[in-house]
Amino acid sequence: MHNQNKITLSSAAYQQLISHLVNIEDHLDGLIDEYFPSLTIEREEFSELIAKYINELNAVMGKISVSADSGNIFPFVIIGSEVTIKDLDDQETYQYCISLPYQKDTRKRYISYMSPVGRALLLKRTGEQVSVQIPNGISRYQIESIRLYA
Repeated sequence: MHNQNKITLSSAAYQQLISHLVNIEDHLDGLIDEYFPSLTIEREEFSELIAKYINELNAVMGKISVSADSGNIFPFVIIGSEVTIKDLDDQETYQYCISLPYQKDTRKRYISYMSPVGRALLLKRTGEQVSVQIPNGISRYQIESIRLYA
Protein backbone atom coordinates (compact mmCIF):
# COMPACT_ATOMS: atom_id res chain seq x y z
CA MET A 1 0.00 0.00 0.00
CA HIS A 2 1.39 3.39 -0.99
CA ASN A 3 1.17 6.48 1.16
CA GLN A 4 -1.20 8.92 -0.55
CA ASN A 5 0.33 11.96 1.19
CA LYS A 6 2.73 14.29 -0.54
CA ILE A 7 6.40 13.95 0.29
CA THR A 8 8.39 17.16 0.67
CA LEU A 9 12.12 17.11 0.01
CA SER A 10 14.79 19.75 -0.31
CA SER A 11 16.03 20.39 -3.83
CA ALA A 12 19.34 18.68 -3.01
CA ALA A 13 17.60 15.57 -1.63
CA TYR A 14 15.25 15.42 -4.63
CA GLN A 15 18.12 15.70 -7.12
CA GLN A 16 20.05 13.06 -5.19
CA LEU A 17 17.02 10.75 -5.28
CA ILE A 18 16.61 11.15 -9.06
CA SER A 19 20.33 10.52 -9.58
CA HIS A 20 20.18 7.44 -7.36
CA LEU A 21 17.18 6.00 -9.20
CA VAL A 22 18.76 6.55 -12.63
CA ASN A 23 22.06 5.08 -11.42
CA ILE A 24 20.53 1.93 -9.97
CA GLU A 25 18.35 1.37 -13.06
CA ASP A 26 21.33 1.88 -15.39
CA HIS A 27 23.63 -0.46 -13.46
CA LEU A 28 21.13 -3.09 -12.32
CA ASP A 29 22.47 -6.04 -14.32
CA GLY A 30 26.08 -5.28 -13.40
CA LEU A 31 25.14 -4.90 -9.74
CA ILE A 32 23.44 -8.29 -9.66
CA ASP A 33 26.30 -9.98 -11.54
CA GLU A 34 28.92 -8.39 -9.29
CA TYR A 35 27.47 -9.72 -6.05
CA PHE A 36 25.77 -12.86 -7.31
CA PRO A 37 27.69 -14.21 -10.32
CA SER A 38 26.09 -17.68 -10.09
CA LEU A 39 22.45 -18.56 -10.58
CA THR A 40 21.45 -19.13 -6.96
CA ILE A 41 18.41 -18.62 -4.77
CA GLU A 42 20.20 -15.64 -3.20
CA ARG A 43 20.62 -14.05 -6.65
CA GLU A 44 16.92 -14.55 -7.41
CA GLU A 45 15.87 -13.10 -4.04
CA PHE A 46 18.21 -10.12 -4.50
CA SER A 47 16.93 -9.52 -8.05
CA GLU A 48 13.35 -9.52 -6.75
CA LEU A 49 14.24 -7.12 -3.93
CA ILE A 50 15.94 -4.67 -6.31
CA ALA A 51 13.04 -4.85 -8.80
CA LYS A 52 10.60 -4.09 -5.96
CA TYR A 53 12.91 -1.30 -4.77
CA ILE A 54 12.94 0.36 -8.21
CA ASN A 55 9.14 -0.01 -8.54
CA GLU A 56 8.56 1.56 -5.11
CA LEU A 57 10.85 4.49 -5.91
CA ASN A 58 9.21 5.07 -9.30
CA ALA A 59 5.76 4.98 -7.68
CA VAL A 60 6.66 7.61 -5.09
CA MET A 61 8.35 10.07 -7.48
CA GLY A 62 5.04 11.67 -8.51
CA LYS A 63 4.17 12.39 -4.87
CA ILE A 64 7.24 14.53 -4.20
CA SER A 65 7.24 18.30 -3.92
CA VAL A 66 10.34 20.41 -3.38
CA SER A 67 10.68 22.94 -0.57
CA ALA A 68 13.62 24.63 1.12
CA ASP A 69 11.86 24.03 4.47
CA SER A 70 11.80 20.26 4.10
CA GLY A 71 12.94 17.90 6.82
CA ASN A 72 13.51 15.29 4.09
CA ILE A 73 11.22 12.79 5.83
CA PHE A 74 10.76 9.78 3.54
CA PRO A 75 8.00 7.15 3.73
CA PHE A 76 10.26 4.09 3.51
CA VAL A 77 13.89 3.06 3.89
CA ILE A 78 16.04 3.44 0.78
CA ILE A 79 19.74 3.50 0.02
CA GLY A 80 20.94 6.89 1.22
CA SER A 81 18.34 7.26 3.95
CA GLU A 82 19.16 7.92 7.56
CA VAL A 83 17.19 5.51 9.74
CA THR A 84 16.63 5.64 13.47
CA ILE A 85 15.79 2.23 14.92
CA LYS A 86 15.05 0.98 18.41
CA ASP A 87 16.35 -2.39 19.56
CA LEU A 88 13.24 -4.03 20.98
CA ASP A 89 15.25 -6.20 23.37
CA ASP A 90 17.43 -3.58 25.13
CA GLN A 91 15.41 -0.46 24.12
CA GLU A 92 18.59 1.25 22.83
CA THR A 93 18.17 3.60 19.86
CA TYR A 94 20.60 3.58 16.92
CA GLN A 95 20.93 5.76 13.85
CA TYR A 96 22.31 4.37 10.59
CA CYS A 97 22.74 5.57 7.04
CA ILE A 98 21.79 2.83 4.57
CA SER A 99 24.63 2.75 2.07
CA LEU A 100 26.20 1.02 -0.86
CA PRO A 101 28.55 -1.81 0.19
CA TYR A 102 31.71 0.21 -0.38
CA GLN A 103 30.68 3.48 1.32
CA LYS A 104 32.53 4.36 4.50
CA ASP A 105 32.47 7.47 6.65
CA THR A 106 33.78 7.59 10.20
CA ARG A 107 31.37 10.41 11.14
CA LYS A 108 28.27 8.37 10.26
CA ARG A 109 27.24 4.84 11.09
CA TYR A 110 26.92 3.36 7.63
CA ILE A 111 25.27 0.01 7.10
CA SER A 112 25.26 -1.65 3.70
CA TYR A 113 21.91 -2.49 2.15
CA MET A 114 23.55 -5.86 1.35
CA SER A 115 24.04 -6.70 5.05
CA PRO A 116 21.38 -8.69 6.91
CA VAL A 117 20.23 -5.60 8.83
CA GLY A 118 20.31 -3.41 5.71
CA ARG A 119 18.25 -5.88 3.71
CA ALA A 120 15.73 -6.25 6.54
CA LEU A 121 15.27 -2.46 6.73
CA LEU A 122 15.10 -1.75 3.00
CA LEU A 123 11.61 -0.57 1.91
CA LYS A 124 10.23 -0.73 5.46
CA ARG A 125 8.20 2.16 6.88
CA THR A 126 8.25 4.10 10.13
CA GLY A 127 6.67 2.02 12.90
CA GLU A 128 7.39 -1.32 11.22
CA GLN A 129 9.33 -3.99 13.06
CA VAL A 130 12.01 -6.21 11.56
CA SER A 131 13.78 -9.32 12.83
CA VAL A 132 17.33 -10.11 11.80
CA GLN A 133 19.17 -13.40 12.22
CA ILE A 134 22.57 -12.75 13.82
CA PRO A 135 25.20 -15.26 14.96
CA ASN A 136 23.93 -15.38 18.56
CA GLY A 137 20.19 -15.28 17.88
CA ILE A 138 17.63 -12.89 16.48
CA SER A 139 17.65 -9.12 16.88
CA ARG A 140 14.37 -7.24 16.68
CA TYR A 141 14.12 -3.57 15.74
CA GLN A 142 11.40 -0.99 15.26
CA ILE A 143 11.86 1.84 12.78
CA GLU A 144 11.47 5.15 14.59
CA SER A 145 12.19 7.62 11.74
CA ILE A 146 13.42 7.81 8.15
CA ARG A 147 14.88 10.81 6.37
CA LEU A 148 16.95 11.30 3.27
CA TYR A 149 20.49 12.27 3.98
CA ALA A 150 21.33 15.21 1.70
